[in-house]
Amino acid sequence: GTYAFYACTSLPAVAVGSGVRRIEANAFQSCTRLAEVTMANNVTTLGNYAFDSCPSLASVWLGSGVTSIGDSAFNGCASLRDILIPGGVATIRTRTFAGCGSLTNVTIPPGVTNIGTYAFHACSNLPQVAVGDGVRRIEANAFQSCSRLAQVGFSGSVTNIGTYAFDSCRGLGEVSIPGSVLQLGDYAFASCSGLTNLQLGAGVANLGSHVFDSCSQLRGVAFPDSVTNLGSHVFYFCTSLAEAGLGV
Repeated sequence: GTYAFYACTSLPAVAVGSGVRRIEANAFQSCTRLAEVTMANNVTTLGNYAFDSCPSLASVWLGSGVTSIGDSAFNGCASLRDILIPGGVATIRTRTFAGCGSLTNVTIPPGVTNIGTYAFHACSNLPQVAVGDGVRRIEANAFQSCSRLAQVGFSGSVTNIGTYAFDSCRGLGEVSIPGSVLQLGDYAFASCSGLTNLQLGAGVANLGSHVFDSCSQLRGVAFPDSVTNLGSHVFYFCTSLAEAGLGV
């Protein structure tokens, strides 16, 4: 049930048995010494904040039956190194993995259609992300402040990249936006100070305000004919920008 093992600060490991279907909200929140969690394939649901603020949690095995992972379920699990999201999960919700500063590997399956707000915020050691083939929306602040993120592979299904989605990803050197993307939200790639190469696919229509603000190493950009709206300050403080082609 909810808060069942809340703040059991000496608990080192949990094995969730085959009879358990749901791990309710806050069930293991603030179990500060919890280092390992395994769960049987019968588990379907992890509630909001289920493992929030478990800073020692380094290893998690999510059973293949999991279809729903709640808001902030693993928020602040600073020792978590890798996570395999089961194929039945459709949405990575708000702050699900935010503040997982040791996370270096995440697998997003093709069944995921939405990456929620702040989902991977401040995962400061995450080096790369392959956005699954089913993802349509990357919501606001989803990967903000992932400072070592160097590579993002966008699938051809993405239509919307939200405000601040990749803001302050200083390690990001190259970005190729597929033609399926219709809108880049305000500040979507702002303060990506390592960004040098940008490709906008034919289909991108709307660039919000400050989208590439303070991308100080960006040298050139070509806009496809599909672009119909440029917000204010799109390339504000892009001090290395030497070339911009419109309608190419």
